[in-house]
Amino acid sequence: MILGRHTSDDVWRASLAEAREGRWIAQRYFAALENERRESVNYGIYLIAGEACGIYARVQAGMTDAAALSAPALVR
Repeated sequence: MILGRHTSDDVWRASLAEAREGRWIAQRYFAALENERRESVNYGIYLIAGEACGIYARVQAGMTDAAALSAPALVR
């Protein structure tokens, strides 16, 4: 994954040139809310057969890396 906000113009242009046609190549950037430790939480929903069945939360400071804390929870 290449984040235009965090890379040089040359790398961004090269990445766009190499992107697979018909695939998503861009997503609008948004600034996540942070707590006092500069951590943000990403939430995701688990689906089974199209129905919500759980939630996934990941906490990290800055860009997500191996130090991020992940917590999946199955609801049913």
